Amino acid sequence: VPHIGLPHNEPVTRARKVKAAPMGALALPARSASGCFQIKATAEATGLSPASQDLVVAAQAFHWFRPREALAEFRRILVPAGRLAILSNRRDASDAFTAAYSVLVRVAAAGSPTEGREAGFEPAVRAAGFERVRVVTFDGEQVLDLAGLLGRAESASYVPKEGPAHDALLDRL
Repeated sequence: VPHIGLPHNEPVTRARKVKAAPMGALALPARSASGCFQIKATAEATGLSPASQDLVVAAQAFHWFRPREALAEFRRILVPAGRLAILSNRRDASDAFTAAYSVLVRVAAAGSPTEGREAGFEPAVRAAGFERVRVVTFDGEQVLDLAGLLGRAESASYVPKEGPAHDALLDRL
């Protein structure tokens, strides 16, 4: 799970109000006891005030954004010493099974604007003017039986949910 962030010399010692734009059924209540609340906005146009956020986190979502516009918006809303963290799962191409799985998913997801975008956000982050960028990688492992593998493939947002490409993927897996 690569993490791209802006290192800062001071640890985070306190929390401020957090604004979030969650998607779908996982949305927060309108206002929670913790002070978190959601906004209805896109990553490219949050509507938040300039230099108002200490931290922007995109967890397993950046591949859906228009990178140039989203990164410009993040720079706009971050305080000068603010941090950006992009978390994303990447498949390990050095593992033969995972590499073969990736090929099957890419074929099934042909035409999806998101499949393949997870390949590396670092160049886009640097091009957007973020400095002191670092990438941290953590190994993760999923042990799946056939039912779990099929479910994992079908749960990917960029994999067709029906039709010939969907059926072919399941048959090949």
